[in-house]
Amino acid sequence: MPSEEKLNPAQKNQAIDDLLDAQVLVREFDPAFTSLDRACDILEKSLEGLTQSPSSLVH
Repeated sequence: MPSEEKLNPAQKNQAIDDLLDAQVLVREFDPAFTSLDRACDILEKSLEGLTQSPSSLVH
């Protein structure tokens, strides 16, 4: 939104309501994203371990 654009009071209230709604969604889904991020980190470390020692798979 350009800085020279002014919001009327109704638009300001709507913008605040939209931000609060978004904040609620973030709080609701944050634990799921945090868990998914942790799972991806674990998987990434496991894959790194496999690629660093491929000889362990051959024996």
